[in-house]
Amino acid sequence: CNFCEKRFNASYDLKRHLMSHTGDKPYSCVFCEKSYSQNGTLKEHLRVHTNEKPYSCGFCEKKFKANSALKRHLMIHTGEKPYSCVFCKKSFSQTGNLKEHLRVHTNEKPYSCGFCEKKFKANSALKRHLMIHTGEKPYSCVFCGKSFSQNGTLIKHLRVHTNEKPYSCEYCGMRFNHNTSLKTHLKIHTGEKTYSCVLCEKKFNSNTEMKGHLMTHPGQKSYACEFCEK
Repeated sequence: CNFCEKRFNASYDLKRHLMSHTGDKPYSCVFCEKSYSQNGTLKEHLRVHTNEKPYSCGFCEKKFKANSALKRHLMIHTGEKPYSCVFCKKSFSQTGNLKEHLRVHTNEKPYSCGFCEKKFKANSALKRHLMIHTGEKPYSCVFCGKSFSQNGTLIKHLRVHTNEKPYSCEYCGMRFNHNTSLKTHLKIHTGEKTYSCVLCEKKFNSNTEMKGHLMTHPGQKSYACEFCEK
């Protein structure tokens, strides 16, 4: 190659490579205005329009438009994780997952909210956050019709109807709807008291207990008038 030092066995390979320097894109899409330097890349792009999926997974029924997408998917079945974190020992099947994980260590937050100043490590976290501003609630309860912005919040809410209690106490066997309820309960067994009274030195297992205790101090009144300061 006259532009770089690369060498090729075949004249065809050299011609194809030269297009990366000249910017020549002779292969055009008949559906949109996109052009490509290689015919193979055009063929792969056309599947966006035709939805053709010629690459099939041998383990499940999934099909893919690109061979590279199939290769990434196969790692789910084979358990292969070639991408390793340089900070810890975690490995990942996809380079995108590794990049997202690295932000746990670097604290990089490349995704910014257009409504407020919050930043996020993952695009999925930004999308969830945006629903707070847009008011979008795509997750609906099948029992009462209540809607939620996040699927996790819907799952928690469903337990009100199903009475499912997936969190159990290792000390007494009591079960709870939410992990937060279990954590509060565990303090009864461990004796941990994380909530302190600001007026005296007493400590409590829960914030509710602490607030109730505050009312025992003279001058503490929990209910305020919204029209005056009483």
